[in-house]
Amino acid sequence: MTTPHERDDLRRDLERAFAGAETLPPAPRVVHRESEAEFWAGLEQRVAAAERDPPSEAFLARFAHTACFLTPAAERWYWRALLTAAIEDPWPGDPGVGRHDATSALLHTACWVLRPNPCAVLFRFPTDEDGAALRARLTPAERAAVSRFLGRVVTHTRPASTGLAYLAAQAIRWAWRDDPESAAAADALHRDARTYVPQIRDNPEDDALIGYVEDAFAATPPPEGQLMTSTWEEESAYALELAGTDWRDLATWFLWHVSSAYSFMSAQAFRYYLPAALRGYLEGAEVDPTFHLVTAVVEPSSYRDAARACAAAFTPGERDAVAAFLRHVVPYDEGDVATALAEVWEAPAPPAS
Repeated sequence: MTTPHERDDLRRDLERAFAGAETLPPAPRVVHRESEAEFWAGLEQRVAAAERDPPSEAFLARFAHTACFLTPAAERWYWRALLTAAIEDPWPGDPGVGRHDATSALLHTACWVLRPNPCAVLFRFPTDEDGAALRARLTPAERAAVSRFLGRVVTHTRPASTGLAYLAAQAIRWAWRDDPESAAAADALHRDARTYVPQIRDNPEDDALIGYVEDAFAATPPPEGQLMTSTWEEESAYALELAGTDWRDLATWFLWHVSSAYSFMSAQAFRYYLPAALRGYLEGAEVDPTFHLVTAVVEPSSYRDAARACAAAFTPGERDAVAAFLRHVVPYDEGDVATALAEVWEAPAPPAS
């Protein structure tokens, strides 16, 4: 936390909300099921070990994804222990903690597990094993305390670790909106991710190319249908974050959070969101579209034909902008870039069938 006082306030808030959960309740602590009896017995033994010694950081981190199998009393004990332990470790943004210093693994674990399953959010189906299901099992006071915990992660870690802040913001936006200030902080971060601010760079060539890219893709139609080609958890999270967005509005810092999405996008979505990645790369964002523009269309693979078909759907102006980008940056082997330019980006598009 920024100060010991703020850290103490957050700890006391959690302790008040989870009053009575200070100690591990009597056995049984696991909701046993008829099948896989050995698994449930082993889980019971793992929890029992925490009765003899205070739960270690390793125990709390490893147990996070199976805490949903605990009895209600044991689950409350676990989350009180995890969240209060996460407060004790250094956070990104704490005094003396650098951007790349080791910080609390528990903090990331807590935010990750508290976030609802993106598949369940996207397709609106119930599950009893994610953050939304946990919220439903807690009392209103406990929900509000967890929401305040997540809100503090958003406001405190954002300058130093937008990844952790954005993860906590997703948890709030998708489920934990119980504290108004936390909900407002999460919504503000969400809006900022969709508010493009030109980056000040002393590079006239980059600036000119950015303008060229923006003009070339100005009339590119937004994608129709699903944005991603698969619906696993990661892809569903990208679909939720990009749904309804205009590529022109995406903040440069936000592109890092969706940089891997380009590997899963539909052809229409890839064409539409590519200019954001081209612009972001030139502005220093941690997003590199060159793999998709060079390696994917040159190297033999199971997806080369699809990548080339996607490129063929670009307009001549869009392909010219991509070619100008590649000639400007050339980050890969020049032979591959030359092949990609000659065979894909500078070549006439095949006639429509």
